[in-house]
Amino acid sequence: MNDSPDVPLIDERLARAANTSNLRVEAERRGDADVLIASGLTTQTLEYVIGRHLIALHSEWDRAEHPRMPKPHDIERIAAGLPPMVDVEVVGPDGSKTRKSVARLVAAKLEAEKWFDLERLRLLGKLKTLPAAQAGLVEWATLNGIEGAAAKVRAVLFWWLDHQCPRCNGTKYEVVPGTNRQSNRTCPPSHAGGCNGAGERPLPYGKDGREIEAHMIECVHRARQKIRNFTSRSHVA
Repeated sequence: MNDSPDVPLIDERLARAANTSNLRVEAERRGDADVLIASGLTTQTLEYVIGRHLIALHSEWDRAEHPRMPKPHDIERIAAGLPPMVDVEVVGPDGSKTRKSVARLVAAKLEAEKWFDLERLRLLGKLKTLPAAQAGLVEWATLNGIEGAAAKVRAVLFWWLDHQCPRCNGTKYEVVPGTNRQSNRTCPPSHAGGCNGAGERPLPYGKDGREIEAHMIECVHRARQKIRNFTSRSHVA
């Protein structure tokens, strides 16, 4: 394997090839068509197919126009239209939901985070490569006895595409209210909308979520490996 930074990785080459307008096969040069041919000729196992769809999905997500996380001044504008104290729904560590009265700035921040999550879910629903990737994983999860496979697979796919904590933006520390500056306070736990200093969202659905994620990693690895093995035996470098 060539680790040179100037040599595109397998998933980058697949993503580029899938979007090329030049599919000519030329004996004197190695082009995008050769990569597509190699990927199509590789053994069509379910894991390989899922892996190829996941590679394409991640590439499409990276190219998409993402919503902007509300800035402090956006949150302050939302807070200005709220009463001093607001009743909000709070999710506990065990998943239980309770009502709690919080200051309007806190309520505005929670509202902004919910809006941001909803916009990202809408973006996820627009991805053309999502149905194929999701269908393969749901089939695998169902065969492996995971209940509620469709909802769990979708949640894990969303986490896999973007698991940066929205509260601290992956920095692991809270932002000082009303500013863009980081504080020295660790991002709060997940039940308070944070990451507990991890810098990323918690993987959803516990053990089932971990099993789905592990299978996704294995599928992507197999897809890259099989294509790489095939191309190493052909004229695609």
